[in-house]
Amino acid sequence: MNFTAEKLTGWKEEDSIGMKLEEMFPISGLKTDVSDEINLKDIVNGKILLKSKKNVKTQIEGTLTPIKDENGNNDSIIIIFRNM
Repeated sequence: MNFTAEKLTGWKEEDSIGMKLEEMFPISGLKTDVSDEINLKDIVNGKILLKSKKNVKTQIEGTLTPIKDENGNNDSIIIIFRNM
């Protein structure tokens, strides 16, 4: 996690390790689950809002890309986002 992600989410990288995605990256506006690389603009109902640890809401855009294990199951995810 880089400095900007820490600032937008309110979580330091070392504190976020092992957390569930929904805890450290709560977003609203999604219409689908993440199974393949997706562009956030393609799966939203209007705005995508990220709620920080301190409940500050920021409109964002970006992509979510799952990392799959040897059996094709989602193992982890790469999130690239920016505030708008």
